[in-house]
Amino acid sequence: MRRSPFADVPFRTVLTVLFALSFVAVVLLTFWSGYYWKEKAETSRQAITNMTYAKDVSGVESHLILYYVARQYEIERAETFTLVSDQYRDQALAFNRSLINDVHVGLSDRERDAVLAFSDNIEAATTSIDTDWFRLVPFDLLKSLDRRWIYDGLRQTNQDSSLYEATDALLRLQMAYTRNIDRVFVADPDKDQLAEFEASLLPEQALLQNLVLDRPILSDTVDDRINQAFTALDQLSNPDVPYEARYVSAIAFYDQTQRMLDAISDKALAALETERRQEQSFYVFTLIFGMLTLALLSYGFVRYYYRYRFDLVHLQERALAIDPMLEPPANSFPDRHDFAPVEQELKRIARDMSLTVRHLEAKSFELAEVHERWASLFTETGLAIAWIDDKFEIIERNDVFERLLGNRNLYEFTQLLTATGRKIWEDGLAHVKREQRPSEFILFFEETPRRYMSVKLLPLEVGNHRHYYIILEDVTERIVREQEVDRLVRYDDATGLLNAYGFAQTYRKRGLTATNGVFLVFKVNDYQHLSDWYGTAYAEAALKRLVSRLEARLKKYATSLLGRYRDNTLLLYIQDLDAEDKDEVEDLFPRDWDERTRRQALDSQCGMTVVRMQSYDEALKQAMNALQLAIEQRTRFVWYDADVLRQVERLALIERTLPDAIKKRAIHVAYHPQIELKTGAIVGAEALARWDSDTHGKISPDEFIRMAEKSDQILWLSLSVLEQVIEQLLRWHDTSLSALTVSYNLSPRCLDAAIVDLLTETAETHPWITDRLVIELTESSDLLTYPTDLSQLETIARNGYRLSIDDFGTGYASFEAIWHLPIHEVKIDRMYVSGKAKDSLSFLRAVARFTREQRLVLVAEGIETKLELKRMIEEGVEIGQGYYFTEPLDAMTFTAWAEARIQKDET
Repeated sequence: MRRSPFADVPFRTVLTVLFALSFVAVVLLTFWSGYYWKEKAETSRQAITNMTYAKDVSGVESHLILYYVARQYEIERAETFTLVSDQYRDQALAFNRSLINDVHVGLSDRERDAVLAFSDNIEAATTSIDTDWFRLVPFDLLKSLDRRWIYDGLRQTNQDSSLYEATDALLRLQMAYTRNIDRVFVADPDKDQLAEFEASLLPEQALLQNLVLDRPILSDTVDDRINQAFTALDQLSNPDVPYEARYVSAIAFYDQTQRMLDAISDKALAALETERRQEQSFYVFTLIFGMLTLALLSYGFVRYYYRYRFDLVHLQERALAIDPMLEPPANSFPDRHDFAPVEQELKRIARDMSLTVRHLEAKSFELAEVHERWASLFTETGLAIAWIDDKFEIIERNDVFERLLGNRNLYEFTQLLTATGRKIWEDGLAHVKREQRPSEFILFFEETPRRYMSVKLLPLEVGNHRHYYIILEDVTERIVREQEVDRLVRYDDATGLLNAYGFAQTYRKRGLTATNGVFLVFKVNDYQHLSDWYGTAYAEAALKRLVSRLEARLKKYATSLLGRYRDNTLLLYIQDLDAEDKDEVEDLFPRDWDERTRRQALDSQCGMTVVRMQSYDEALKQAMNALQLAIEQRTRFVWYDADVLRQVERLALIERTLPDAIKKRAIHVAYHPQIELKTGAIVGAEALARWDSDTHGKISPDEFIRMAEKSDQILWLSLSVLEQVIEQLLRWHDTSLSALTVSYNLSPRCLDAAIVDLLTETAETHPWITDRLVIELTESSDLLTYPTDLSQLETIARNGYRLSIDDFGTGYASFEAIWHLPIHEVKIDRMYVSGKAKDSLSFLRAVARFTREQRLVLVAEGIETKLELKRMIEEGVEIGQGYYFTEPLDAMTFTAWAEARIQKDET
């Protein structure tokens, strides 16, 4: 039989070749797979970066356009209050700074030069009074960059083609808007230009509407904003719409289209981030799997190779042990051999002989055991270890110790430490010498950045002498990580102040519970308003500037502690101040957001208490009670005392009795007459809730309404007031007061089905009542927040009730509500009648003109003097109410007063 050509090849050679081939294959596969997933992850990361740059470009462009529209309106109306346009300009400059930092990525030389030329001059250009700079902005280039980066993100994540089409349509809409806004948004627009502008946008509108109807993915992303954008566009392109309303529509249209683009970008960004994480995970997994495979292959080969060599040497030694007279057989072994049978027999003989050998060697092993243990400690643990004598001189050190500290002795080692570190070292040595027990502590060195070392001192008896082992371990990374975790737990990221937990811990740790001083809780009410209007980042930046000013004023005090309790609430403790320093403490807190320009007053409230060696919890509770009272009383500062505690307890008692008062109708309705200003005839009244408690006396509406909102009783209170108003209208029917209307205040928070059902049932039973009951909508900023609110209001209007907007002019939403709801009447806020803005006649005239053009009834509340009455008549206000005529009256008193006035008018 023919032998195989590989029959004489040793098995070890075959195994070595197979291992080498396997090793090379695993290495190549590992590195190829790792490179593939790493490149995929890098591509996704670059796409994310480009999408981020697209947001910078879009942010500059959108805020410049909004700044132009706002500034054009201010110039047209000769407005001196430029807060709105200034905010848009500041945000555009912020995005521009980010764009300048990132402009070197993804741009050609020509594009980069154009962007830099525009970006370098934008701040100077936009500070001019006119708006000629607008035509110099390279909007075509900015749109091109925006489109390129958004398309790259959509393509990278394989998004639906409808998102490409929607993005392209939105960008074309915005570009057409930008090219024509200076011709369309003017006080007296050319109708032909408006028609041409509207016709140019029709294809994009139709495309977007069809896409939303056909593609569910777009319905989830942009459907809720398209109708708002097209409604605003219709108002903007209608020459018969007032200039003020067209200004609102110009802002709303671009804002909604930009929000739709942002929604599409955010969707692509989320998908890109998910892909990047997966690809990064695959990359790490591939490397780990490949390394583990290589390690197992190497371990198997090494184990086999050395085992084979050991067996061969062992065989030679046992052959000589059997017959020591034999010459060493190493040279006589062939190159290729297989001694397995002989090896097995020799192993049996060796096992028998080893029993005797082991017994003889046992004692020597015991003697060497201790030395080997400590020797292995020196060489195999990877720790820095030194052996020192009782005079603390180094006897021996291992390589790790030498690499860590060089050839320094212990005295030179201690000179590297800080003063505190040297003291800890000396205390540790004294403890080990005295107690003869191990000691462990952490030292820190005078280095930058600071280095931390864990030290263990172990006592050792050597004859009659005491020796010691010193073990060093670099724990800098662990200490720094723990410090970072501590910082995240105890500090607020946005302001750098201590958070609530950190403030409490620091207050106790510094021993402030054993001192006297002033503890304050400062609430910034404007924070939520800024966050809602301009975003959380803007609100946080404004709060940080406010904190910086406060910290500068606190530097004169030896001991103070400032922290952030919640989003809009700060904590402050100042040692060694007392109630006598009241004025000084109150002057610490700024009264406006911007100290240099003073262009916006700061709405804030503060609760303060004098602490005398009190715990943190007790001081916080007292200051919180004072703040609660300041909020209820709408005052800026309240100092805690026994009277504050009584008032807080009184409010708590009132809150507990509120449900019973509503049920028993202890909260009744008072009527504030509404007068036709030109004739002086009474035409209606506003229904106001009043509570005269037998226990607590007269309780102001501000108090019990806020309590009702906090305790979820506001709906039952609103139902009770509505029932009383309807009953009173039924009593007045068929009397001399049957022609009077009554305005019922309804908050969007109370738009419940129970209210709507009661109004519907009443209208069906008494159809005439819809002409007598006016639904006055309060808190107009919440009107358009939820679609269900609009649906409920539309149901009320369909039943025939007339809708009125209260506090008109205090927010953008009250203007927007007019275009969404069948509003019959608007009521000017008392701020423009008798308040701090009463001299702002331009706004009053604009509203009067607006209501005449829209055929709305205009009501002024808060008329207090004859001069204010005269001014309202001159400005064209039709109906007014206020204490100039009379205070709110209960139903019986109002009936008598109104009947007497009607009789007087008839005679």
